[in-house]
Amino acid sequence: ANLFFVSVIERFRGKKIGSHLIRYAVDQFDGVELTTGTQASNTDALNFYIKNGFSIIEKTNAVFHRWG
Repeated sequence: ANLFFVSVIERFRGKKIGSHLIRYAVDQFDGVELTTGTQASNTDALNFYIKNGFSIIEKTNAVFHRWG
């Protein structure tokens, strides 16, 4: 499964809403490989996904992550 365009409105960031959304997806897709992508220059998004259990699996102009 691929998570596509996960985003939280700026004024609501820092309240763990994004982390809760990721956790919900991980729980719902239990046992299914989850991937997502971000722009390589978006270090906030890169760090967010890594902090939430994803790892970098491919890096081009975009970076692809896999959970677990």
